[in-house]
Amino acid sequence: MADQRALDDLVDLLDLEPIEVNIFRGRSPDEKRQRVFGGQVAGQALVAAGRTVER
Repeated sequence: MADQRALDDLVDLLDLEPIEVNIFRGRSPDEKRQRVFGGQVAGQALVAAGRTVER
């Protein structure tokens, strides 16, 4: 059950908000510490890049 929760949280973080054409907004988990992990940024960047190309 905890594994499913972690996967759901990850999928939620990778669901970027479209702001304009080819511009997206990501979010970070609600934590007391104000930091972003590199893997999170890389994952969000890959999702954003994938949304800028035609299939």
